Amino acid sequence: MTAGLEDVDVVARGQAYLATLAGRRVAVVGLARSGIAAARLLAAARARVVAIDAKPVTALGADVAALAA
Repeated sequence: MTAGLEDVDVVARGQAYLATLAGRRVAVVGLARSGIAAARLLAAARARVVAIDAKPVTALGADVAALAA
């Protein structure tokens, strides 16, 4: 028997997983909208984030520059 979504506390499981990322090294490949969002989420979870994109930082915009700060 498979549990339905109503049987799983998705938010609590997600928060528990994010807590395990503290201090771990993670890489985000591509700094479009979703990459920037992922990098912010991981940084908020206190992971050590390395972001990689084919474009130079100066071509990626203010959102990416703010990540580096």
